[in-house]
Amino acid sequence: MTPSGRMHLLRSHRRISDSTKVLTKQLGSVNIPINQKVSIFEVQSGGMDKIGFIKKDIYNLECSVNGKLRNHDVELVTERAYGFYGDVVVFDTTFNMNRYDLTFAPMLGVNNHGQTIVLACAFLSKETTESFIWMFEEFKKAMPGGEPKTIITDQDAAMSRAISIAFPTTFHRLCIWHITSKFSVKLPHSAYKDYWREFQKAIWDTDNKDEFDAKWNIVVTKASLTDHP
Repeated sequence: MTPSGRMHLLRSHRRISDSTKVLTKQLGSVNIPINQKVSIFEVQSGGMDKIGFIKKDIYNLECSVNGKLRNHDVELVTERAYGFYGDVVVFDTTFNMNRYDLTFAPMLGVNNHGQTIVLACAFLSKETTESFIWMFEEFKKAMPGGEPKTIITDQDAAMSRAISIAFPTTFHRLCIWHITSKFSVKLPHSAYKDYWREFQKAIWDTDNKDEFDAKWNIVVTKASLTDHP
């Protein structure tokens, strides 16, 4: 027979109420350790023999919750992040290789707070059309809805070919940073020095294609670049 003072230790007599589970989660969100959580429950209930569970039960509860969250991390990315913010994807392989000589290739998005989010990534041994096609096909398998509406990349021929094959309905656009970074190299020094700010205004201070074309043609003419390739 189990003494009445130890009945609360029996597994058959232990239970964590729904309200306690909610409070456990709330306390965890502000980094309250398990020992302090149990002390709070003890004070609330009027003693350890009255709270209905032991410290190990709280530990097991948190392990179960954290395990479920870990298992759903990928689902949260695919269903929430890509579902909400996957209409425009940035793909960039200009990151340094690691010590294994593998190129880090992330596919990025931007959320409603203007923050960069990682939708997917891969390590590629080669930056070939075949490697990019493999990555894009795996991306489509993992993401709900398949192809993104728009993908932004640098001016890489192998990447462009892969996108046309794997993402035939996706709008492919080049990254503005990669384009503008070549102005100082491609333009005559005097044209770049005198008209760079006007080029920037044409790019960033326009709201539609017609306005951009008009401003662009003006600065190209002023800089004597109408015949520049």
